[in-house]
Amino acid sequence: MVIVMQAFCFLLLYKYSNNFRITQDYTVFPLLSRFDFSKNSATFSPARLSGENFPFSSGGPYNLGPFRCYSRSTMDLITSFSLIQWVTFAMAAVLIGLTKAGLDGGALIAVPLMAAAFGGRFSTGLLLGVLMTADLPAVWNYRHDPSIPHLKRTLPWAVIGIGIGAIVGGLIPDKAFRIIMGSLIIASALILAYREITGQRPMINADWRFSLPLGLLAGFASMVGNAAGSIMGLYLLSSGLVKGNIIGTSVWFFFLLNLVKLPFHLFVWHTVSGPTLLADLLLVPITVLSTYFGIRLVRHIPEKPYRIFLVCAAAAGGLYLLLR
Repeated sequence: MVIVMQAFCFLLLYKYSNNFRITQDYTVFPLLSRFDFSKNSATFSPARLSGENFPFSSGGPYNLGPFRCYSRSTMDLITSFSLIQWVTFAMAAVLIGLTKAGLDGGALIAVPLMAAAFGGRFSTGLLLGVLMTADLPAVWNYRHDPSIPHLKRTLPWAVIGIGIGAIVGGLIPDKAFRIIMGSLIIASALILAYREITGQRPMINADWRFSLPLGLLAGFASMVGNAAGSIMGLYLLSSGLVKGNIIGTSVWFFFLLNLVKLPFHLFVWHTVSGPTLLADLLLVPITVLSTYFGIRLVRHIPEKPYRIFLVCAAAAGGLYLLLR
């Protein structure tokens, strides 16, 4: 079934590929204006897609030093990625699908894998389409489970955090960001683990003094490094929610957050374009089926082991940020 669905996506892309084409007069479909740049034969290069010198909309031939636009179909995207890159991309889609289903920790592997295969900034835009694809079956399955009060308390601050991350994220040294984030996550995980073992009451209440900094931090971390899963997981776990509410609230939180992030990736960072969306389209079957598989798997995990799993996954995420 997966093979059939995957083949359908390839055929769909092939059928409509001529609608997304760079013509001889250099008139470019806006979303594809950063696709075919080369020195001689216009070989696709992901690293070039994220440069600030590539305008978002077209308006004639682009003079970028020795690089110019050439007439080529976006079908070249399929063959431009190496086999290793496609395998890595598919593995990341599976891991993200499982993460969206509630099995936190998969994204901790997917993000560095994609960064190594495609480059840090470009991989964030490439992954956003996969994240949003996995969001759809997850939000439908957990449509009755989100804690609306927790969403209302954290989402506004998270949106502000996204804006801050989009504007000043590049000014913060990557190493400093990882150290701060990793330290906070590990410290929170240790405190939470102690409270889970001793059976103490939740340490976070409805006070805005908790939701404001956590929302800002989650939005900022989600924008600059896709590293907000552990933060939100610890926050919801510390709030005393049960498994279904934790997963449902987290799924809806990041679904709405990804919708807010999309314009920033399109118009500010220029990391989402026609080619990246078409590449994401090819992995829709894998992403959706992985999400549904994860949903079925999570149902069979008891409450207590799941809470322990969340703490361990968060601690692993913090440790990864420190050692990366």
